[in-house]
Amino acid sequence: MELANHLNKLNYFIKVAEAGSIKEGSAQAFLSQPQMTKVIQQLEEAVGAQLFLRSKSGVKMTSAGAKFHEFAKETLKNCDSLTLSVKYQSAPKSGEISIGTYDSIARYFFPSFLRYFQSLHPNFMIHLKTARSHQLITDLRKSQLQLGIVVGDKPPRGLISEVAYEDSFGLYASPNLHQSRSNELIYFDFPMNDVKSSIQRFKFGDFVSCDNLETVKALTEEGLGIGLLPHRVARDGVLAGKLINFKSNKIKVNDFDHHNIYLASTKNSDRSPSLVFFRQELLRFLKIWANQ
Repeated sequence: MELANHLNKLNYFIKVAEAGSIKEGSAQAFLSQPQMTKVIQQLEEAVGAQLFLRSKSGVKMTSAGAKFHEFAKETLKNCDSLTLSVKYQSAPKSGEISIGTYDSIARYFFPSFLRYFQSLHPNFMIHLKTARSHQLITDLRKSQLQLGIVVGDKPPRGLISEVAYEDSFGLYASPNLHQSRSNELIYFDFPMNDVKSSIQRFKFGDFVSCDNLETVKALTEEGLGIGLLPHRVARDGVLAGKLINFKSNKIKVNDFDHHNIYLASTKNSDRSPSLVFFRQELLRFLKIWANQ
């Protein structure tokens, strides 16, 4: 198959190349190692050259791989530039948007998104509310919000919704976890996920239920127990060396309770050009952020 049929895989190649490891690149892309290995093999077959030298310590780009890395980054950059230049020609110049999300998205996603969006569109006024998903859905139905980023296994009824990305839970621990705390589970108990059935599977001795995921993450990073966290909430802690995957003979696969993150809006949201434009940009940025 020609390379043109594999352009959607360029970002995966970049992650492996810059991580120096198929394992680490897979983790950053939320892709399994066998899937990532297959992607790299498909790209090598498409270009007719070996892109990586593989060893026990990781991977290193060949000279062909280095050229392909430059090509991949430049291609993705050009795609973004073309999309933005065409889109912004007819983009609304101003608008007022009310959007709701939950704490973790507000903390990890919105700072960079708002800096990006308002640097290009300073005349947009954006009102941000944080709450749990069920409250955001209620506010949307009452037209107290225009957009909401909500979590669930099914799209909310009576609203226009689209999957922004998928996430799942895993067990994490501090590298400095004390042995006496290794049987204590810290979790966020909320009704839209099957957390309690997961807890029963793990057979931990003690449990700490928190009101939000940020508290779970903070307590886990301090070594006060094993944290049950969505992988994307744990990601910055892992990259900073504050969290590691928790391994135990009791747990065969550290990946469970899959759920979707939806971008939801009211049914009349397509009547406002500024809202349609903002929604498109928000969804695009969410998908990019989720795949980083």
